[in-house]
Amino acid sequence: MAGEDLSPTQYAALATILRYGEVSQNHLGRLTAMDPSTISIVVRKLLKQGLIKRSNSDTDQRLTIITLTDAGAHYTLERLERSMEVGQRLLSPLSPEEQATLLELLHRIGSED
Repeated sequence: MAGEDLSPTQYAALATILRYGEVSQNHLGRLTAMDPSTISIVVRKLLKQGLIKRSNSDTDQRLTIITLTDAGAHYTLERLERSMEVGQRLLSPLSPEEQATLLELLHRIGSED
């Protein structure tokens, strides 16, 4: 999606927070397969842009909890909608059966089994 101001890793972090809600910074790194230094950089960038907020855990002061701001949720949902439109255009030459087969195969490739 041309013209975006976030990297794929930053967008992955936002989409993951949207999916899981509150997550620790460490857990967010594991969910997005980013090492600690990379997730730290990603979190700093997203904080600077006002898309996420960081707080201490109520139950474990060692944990930093990351959540989306209202602006972050709005931004992420808009991009998800646009990415779905791109996906639909990409699949449009295929029949519904072919689309289902392709998506099943891609899912199989991407699964951790």
